[in-house]
Amino acid sequence: MIGKILLLVAVFLSATFASDKWFYSIVIDAGSKGSRVIIFKWQPETSLPRKTIQIPIQVAAKAVNPGLAAFALNTTAVKDPLKELIDFAVDVLEPLSSVYDLIPVYLKATAGLRDLIPTARDGIMRETIKFISGYSPFYFKPDHALVISGEEEGAYGWLTVNDLKGVLGKDSGESTYGIIDLGGASMQVSFVPETNHYVLQNCYPLTLTDQTTYRLYAKSYLHYGIVEANRRLAANIITENILKVDSVRAIENPCFYSGMEFTPDFATDKYKIPISVKMTGSGDFSECVRELKRLFDKDDIQCWVRDCTFDGVYQPRLDSRPFIGAGNVGKILQIAGVPARSSLKNIRAVANRICSMTFEHIQSEFPNESQKTHKDLCFSISYIYTLLTHGLGFTISDVSDPTQNQSQIEFTSFIDDTKVDWALGAIIYQANQQPPPTIAEYLSKTSKLDTNSVKSVVDDSFKPRNRYTRAQKASQAAIPEERGLSDVI
Repeated sequence: MIGKILLLVAVFLSATFASDKWFYSIVIDAGSKGSRVIIFKWQPETSLPRKTIQIPIQVAAKAVNPGLAAFALNTTAVKDPLKELIDFAVDVLEPLSSVYDLIPVYLKATAGLRDLIPTARDGIMRETIKFISGYSPFYFKPDHALVISGEEEGAYGWLTVNDLKGVLGKDSGESTYGIIDLGGASMQVSFVPETNHYVLQNCYPLTLTDQTTYRLYAKSYLHYGIVEANRRLAANIITENILKVDSVRAIENPCFYSGMEFTPDFATDKYKIPISVKMTGSGDFSECVRELKRLFDKDDIQCWVRDCTFDGVYQPRLDSRPFIGAGNVGKILQIAGVPARSSLKNIRAVANRICSMTFEHIQSEFPNESQKTHKDLCFSISYIYTLLTHGLGFTISDVSDPTQNQSQIEFTSFIDDTKVDWALGAIIYQANQQPPPTIAEYLSKTSKLDTNSVKSVVDDSFKPRNRYTRAQKASQAAIPEERGLSDVI
């Protein structure tokens, strides 16, 4: 009995005074298009109540394709990407192999799995939990694997942005940034409204310490991610044309380059059309925006709590709150050559220019991009512009005012060379709200280990690209006149 008491005292003392030790956690981000493993570290504050926000640091990261949702018809195959990700974590954390069982691993799935029918989602998660439980040497419990809500994803993204901007915990929200995070299947908007307004719906209270609490507005829009929006647009155009005639061989899509022929991909049951239709691009930005506006139901659904964005969804006033346009917003606009600090009118001009080009011209001007990026670029930048202005209500500056050259949105997927990813926010929340129960034992057992000996290993998908590419220079060199655009867009 005395021996047990002495052991507990030793663990307590090591936990209390081991502030120079690094504790590690692993997050597997199971996204719609791929899965990523990110390893974080932080120096735990073990005294209660905690007075400072625990801020983890990214150590290593790796991405694999496809996403777990791709295994809906063969759930046992989820082991293949999961094995690759766990093996990566095992290799990176090898200096701490003696305490693998005290390092937690979490899997958090997002819109790709939220969009599946319940039986398919349950099957994938069941196999995921079974495999990680049997294969991983790390600390894992079944409730470590979750399909998180869109609001959680949005809140975690908000934490990431404000940590990287260095404003987390500075005040009750006055100096914070909002985030628009555009994924493949969904889109999240999160921000703290200015102090004289309220969050009437979609409130996500965040408490990080006894002194740090935020009333966050967090909303997720399923099927408004960039991949799903592309499918929905094609489905709308095809459906409308089929109703006009008995047989349609080729249908025009204004969001693709003039003369380009393609067959749209309907990979989800919700938007699957039992015919093969060839579409031809017409490269008309103004008409593209008109079609895209139809994806946002603003007229037929009642807005019960003013003010609304679309689909009857309440959103507090944006006012002058600064935002980060992350995920596909930052990625696509960088490819298109739009500076991080730019105006919405500039995005409109660049989109108009890109959509007016031929597919061959796009390929030559953007030689380092993939075939899919080439094909979708007109649609993608047009959708981002329509989403921000018509969908979410960001105001485009006066085209005639030359001083209005920036919007309140900073368009970037990286802040200080760190990718804006909700996984960092998830581990910030975990470290402060639900600290792993293995921390004290870990600190005790690593008292003679160098916990800072783990080397950083990050694959290219987590590294920023050179923003000033040939494409950017070309896009900025010859922005076309916008005559007539403001009348219809």
